[in-house]
Amino acid sequence: MSAGSGEYIAYHAHLMTCRSCYAPTSRYCDVGRDLRLQAEAAFIASLKTLPERRYWRALEEKNHPENMVRLDELIKQKYRGQVNG
Repeated sequence: MSAGSGEYIAYHAHLMTCRSCYAPTSRYCDVGRDLRLQAEAAFIASLKTLPERRYWRALEEKNHPENMVRLDELIKQKYRGQVNG
């Protein structure tokens, strides 16, 4: 994840205050999980090459397969916004 992105800053701020979220064990409340996915999607969409995006997406799929439908939606949304914006 890109430490400078607004999505990452929101995710990190939430982690520091939420007693339900604990990132080292991938335990998140609903809000924390959505913020993590937003930050991950922003990072993947910001990568310059398709092989980089595929690599990071595959890594996420390996570690968190339960989140892939939502993550794919967010990546497409953010990537289209960058290309069209």
